[in-house]
Amino acid sequence: IAVDHVTPEEFTEIYGSFGYDQAIARDPNSLSYVAEPVKGVWLFGIDSCQYDSNLVTGHPETGGTIADSTLDWILDKLFEARLRHKKVIGFLHHGLLEHYQGQSQLYGDYVIQDWETVSETLSAAGLQLVFTGHYHANDITQSEWEENRLYDVETGSLVTYPSPYRMVDLHGKNAAAVKTYYVDEIDYDTS
Repeated sequence: IAVDHVTPEEFTEIYGSFGYDQAIARDPNSLSYVAEPVKGVWLFGIDSCQYDSNLVTGHPETGGTIADSTLDWILDKLFEARLRHKKVIGFLHHGLLEHYQGQSQLYGDYVIQDWETVSETLSAAGLQLVFTGHYHANDITQSEWEENRLYDVETGSLVTYPSPYRMVDLHGKNAAAVKTYYVDEIDYDTS
C-alpha cells in the first residue's frame, strides 16, 4: 500500500529553521549543506540517506551511503574551510565509523557503505568530529590514520529511553567537550 511521503524539497522546507535556511552552501546533488551558526565554525549537514530508492523498491531503505558527487562536494568545502581557518563539525544520520568491531557485518545499515574509505578520506581532508545517530545508542569512538584522527559521537534518540541529548563546548584549537543530558520531564500539560 502506497503511503504519503516527504519529498527532498518538502524536507528542506520542514527543517528550514534547523539549518537549511541558514546554509552558506548547498550540495546540488543531495540534501547536504554547510551552515556557519557562529563565526569561525562550519557545520556540515551530510545527507547519507538513500531515499531515492524508496519509491523504486517500494520499501524504505534504512542503510546509508554518501554518493561520489556529494563526497566530492564535501571535500571541496572542507578544503575551503581549511583555507579560511574554519573549525568544522559534521552531522549525519548513519555512523561514519563502526562503534564496535563487526558492526558493519552484524548491523550494516547503521554505518555508511564503504565506511572505512570514506571516514579516512574525510579525516584526511580535515573532518575530526562528527555527530551521528541511527543506532540510537550513546557512544563515542575514534579512528586514527597516521596524523589524522576522527571522532564519531553517536547519540541516542529523544523518542527512545532514556531520551539523551548532547551538548558540546568547543575550546582551544582542536578541543571539544561533549556532555550527555537526559530529558526527565517535560513542562507541558499532556492532560
